[in-house]
Amino acid sequence: MSFKSKIVKGGMAVAMAGTALMGITTAANASPSAGNIGAGYTNNTHGVWCAQHNISYWFRTSGSDHREPAEDGIFGAETKQAIKDFQEEMGLPQDGVLGPQTGNALMAHGDPTYTGSDMPYRAGGGTSTSYCYTYLPTTW
Repeated sequence: MSFKSKIVKGGMAVAMAGTALMGITTAANASPSAGNIGAGYTNNTHGVWCAQHNISYWFRTSGSDHREPAEDGIFGAETKQAIKDFQEEMGLPQDGVLGPQTGNALMAHGDPTYTGSDMPYRAGGGTSTSYCYTYLPTTW
């Protein structure tokens, strides 16, 4: 392999690594600007799935008798009702819209694999490096 080929290959590797790191860095700061999830909003499939999955996790692990929503990434009547039920359990206004306050509760009490939290066992919320942080609106 020529010296020139080694330089080109090395440069491409550095560029690809830089691109990957930029993607990771920018995604972690997205949550405060993540849109609300609900009827009348532009719903991101990933955000809806995060809502469905984490609400299901809370219902299952908290002993709730509420019905778990399908985890299909599609916002509909079942997901809206699940959000209302979750809001009721968290003492939040029950409007069926996942905004920043509901997002905070979901990040604090959802599946630690996707929120970075291990609530209700430890005080605190989810982390900005978790998958769902990028898609769920929060105030942090």
